Amino acid sequence: MALPPFPASRKRNSRYKVSDRTPNPASIIIAIISCVFLGGLGWIWTTMLTKGYVAIGGVPSPIIISFLRNETARAAYFDGDNEKLHAQMQSMDLAEKLKPYYRPQFANEAQLDRYTHQILYDRTGYIGKAYQVNPQGILVVKKGIVQNKK
Repeated sequence: MALPPFPASRKRNSRYKVSDRTPNPASIIIAIISCVFLGGLGWIWTTMLTKGYVAIGGVPSPIIISFLRNETARAAYFDGDNEKLHAQMQSMDLAEKLKPYYRPQFANEAQLDRYTHQILYDRTGYIGKAYQVNPQGILVVKKGIVQNKK
């Protein structure tokens, strides 16, 4: 059995033309600048998400990240198990974690508390112990509950 003849040159036998050109230095520089730019944007977004500069649905991203890292809360949220979700939200004390983000906007602590609980109600249906929902879907303080007014 005879071997087929191989060409002596290093050129490939292909129907597609192989370029013998070296890359243009300008295109290498453009590729490097593009990579650095996109990496910088990724770093900026990562910083904004982890430091709390971005809020999704009124909830700062670090709180969302901590919620999603909690396996029980995450499973209850995506399974639609409201009882387990609300118990987990109380144990994580999410309403208190929201308050530092909104405190500069409110002079009254009672308004701040109602606002943070309203955000949680709108997103998950969670109703704090001191609140009830009116027919318009707005949380109001239960009768007989006294809140701190600063």
